[in-house]
Amino acid sequence: MLLAKFVGALDRIERAAVEPSQSPHELRRMVSDAVPIVVALCDALALIGDPAIVGKLRQVLALGHRRLRTEAAAALARLGEEEGIEILVGMAEERVVRNRAIVYLEELGLVERVPERFRTPAARAEGTFAEWLAQPTQFGVAPHDVSLFDLCPQHWPGYAESVDCYLLRYEFQLPHGPLSGVGIVGPVTHCLPVDLEDLPPADIYAAYAGWHAEHDEIRETDAAELGEEERAAFARYAPNLEALGFADVSLVKLGRFFGQAIPVVTAVRGEVAGTAVVEGREVHWFPRGVTRRPIGSQEAYYIFKGRKLLRAFN
Repeated sequence: MLLAKFVGALDRIERAAVEPSQSPHELRRMVSDAVPIVVALCDALALIGDPAIVGKLRQVLALGHRRLRTEAAAALARLGEEEGIEILVGMAEERVVRNRAIVYLEELGLVERVPERFRTPAARAEGTFAEWLAQPTQFGVAPHDVSLFDLCPQHWPGYAESVDCYLLRYEFQLPHGPLSGVGIVGPVTHCLPVDLEDLPPADIYAAYAGWHAEHDEIRETDAAELGEEERAAFARYAPNLEALGFADVSLVKLGRFFGQAIPVVTAVRGEVAGTAVVEGREVHWFPRGVTRRPIGSQEAYYIFKGRKLLRAFN
């Protein structure tokens, strides 16, 4: 009865047969509240093992929600229904539920029925990334496409052994136009909110390594929080940057990288705005680019840190 109640409510939301007074926010909350309960009910009913509930589970299959259809199919498969097995095999093609479907089929000893191209490590990484993007704390919906951008086995800060690092390109088709980017799966699953597609893969890995790194000797302080002595030291150094062709120099933060002070500044060089990261006498220049979501000073510093860390570990 409880399962039927929630399935009925979700069906009405999908068919837009709801009260006009209910806002999109309320409907999203209702779905968010209902999904984990339906998942738990499908699992519980499958464990009870009563074949009388097969019809109720088939009602879940009628919903468009891919996670719930996967859970209902898994419950049916556990009850010995061939229909559930066939649906699970088909759901392995859907990146956002691929890994769940495969895990359930592995438990049933039937994973060989999934085509090999959906069981490769790269295909599983695509599934991990699509599921992560669809979480309410991220985009909240599944991407329209996820594809392998680059693969590089390498040593990663915090790992004792080499790790397969996958860069994955994603794309959402939104009302105002497509939104795409490149995220990572392997040592960590994450996606920075800037355009990285024009960077070489090595720098994209560096951006994520710099974002992910935590160490007592890696710190940074915003310019507004610096003491007078530190600000005065940078003011004395600023003319050196101007002599190198940088204009409109403005200190953003001061990094501390294993005892070395690393000023991070915004500047203009040859009419191109960007970020300069100053390492002793060497200046690392990161142009902003002309994309809708250009890299800023934070991402530039991630790349700087990540380059040094990945070179050290590899």
